Amino acid sequence: MNKQEIEDVSKKTGIPIKQLNRLNKEFWYHGTTKEKYEILKDLGPIANYNEGYPTDFGAGFYLMESFDRAKSYIIGNTTINGVNDSEKCIIKYRLDICELLFKGNEQYTYKNFPSYNAEFAEYILDTRINIIKGLYDRPYDVVWGVMSDSYPDAIVDDLINGKISREEAILKLQKSTSSRQLFISNQTICNMLVEEEVTVVRKEEN
Repeated sequence: MNKQEIEDVSKKTGIPIKQLNRLNKEFWYHGTTKEKYEILKDLGPIANYNEGYPTDFGAGFYLMESFDRAKSYIIGNTTINGVNDSEKCIIKYRLDICELLFKGNEQYTYKNFPSYNAEFAEYILDTRINIIKGLYDRPYDVVWGVMSDSYPDAIVDDLINGKISREEAILKLQKSTSSRQLFISNQTICNMLVEEEVTVVRKEEN
């Protein structure tokens, strides 16, 4: 979308131009393991990916806005099936999500979390608690915005075990990081993701 179109969408939706500009890109990146990539290569991106695992926005397909961000996330993630760094990779996908949401004929539901505020913290807290309960409601086709830090699981555990209050948990989950994410829970949109290339990444490359 061009500058004028972004300005028009901002006026219509109330979404700040800065946030729309972050969404207005052609390429997105997904960090995963080589083993999981073989599944994605056969089945394509899956809308209920990670179902049952605690994630910010629930079961869905997660992407990041740059190769470096995806690499930093996947290299630093030591909890993905216990695999080592040599088995991790970055998949580059093409998808004009901004045009799809705001210029397409289909009416997809979406939500933007531009900052680490109480609304974001409450949403991810409730989502993670619901996952533990086996509830997988996903009210939005697309969510984009900030990403929680490395310790939300511990915060949720402390809340469930009565070590902290809900208010304390919400405050802790507002801790800022520099990462952003795009979440897709609609299979039709997932089917529009076009794989461009795959790059194997290793920790020693940092």
